[in-house]
Amino acid sequence: MIFKRFKFLLAKKDKHSEAIEVKSDAAKLPVNNKIVEFVGVSGIGKSTLYHAAIKRLSGQWKFNFFNLKFEESLFDNKISEIHWSLLKDKLSNVDIYSCDHSRKIQLLSYFNKVLLDNLKMINENHQIGFFIEEGVSHNFSEELQKLSDEELKVILKNRFLIYVKTNDPSIVVTQIRKRTNGGGHTVFHHIGLNDEQLSQLVVDDMKQLESFFNRIEKIKIPFCSINIEDGLEAGISKIVQFENQILRII
Repeated sequence: MIFKRFKFLLAKKDKHSEAIEVKSDAAKLPVNNKIVEFVGVSGIGKSTLYHAAIKRLSGQWKFNFFNLKFEESLFDNKISEIHWSLLKDKLSNVDIYSCDHSRKIQLLSYFNKVLLDNLKMINENHQIGFFIEEGVSHNFSEELQKLSDEELKVILKNRFLIYVKTNDPSIVVTQIRKRTNGGGHTVFHHIGLNDEQLSQLVVDDMKQLESFFNRIEKIKIPFCSINIEDGLEAGISKIVQFENQILRII
């Protein structure tokens, strides 16, 4: 399976790291105020790709939010209003999930943190850039679709997306089952589903993300697509090339 190949290539990182040449001047270019974010259905292998890719980057990216303060005074009412709208829409969507209320509260706490982290990142006074595994685009792709084009551009300003996808939903289902059976992280809405239900959910999520990226392309938010069928090394190479393009965008 493709994910076994992922692990094999990752184990060989020292050998393969020499296969990709990054232009020497890329590290001298500024990353300030730029945000790179991975998007893809749960179980597709975003984490594997992300952790392998960050070892090859040439820029001076920040990968976490430690010591980063939330400065409310920096945001106008429009930005705050859009974030609040996203959280309210997420509340409505979470409320229909078939899980208990304590779990719903935990979920909303997580989604609230995603929005607060997003507000921390979009501070225009930053002299740093962020390269994150997932953020507002991944966690709120459905809710973002309800925004107008102008609102979406406000939220995704200076954003660059890496769209991890597949042509075969069964790969994702297999990986989810493997992760669950191995005691790994299980996404809440996968719990209790049989294979047929899980497969349909994956297909629906893939269609939703495809619709989201059709919209992203329409409003000209830069992104690159990575098919996991191509293998881990090809994905890393594409991310390195995408980073070089990002660093040259003023």
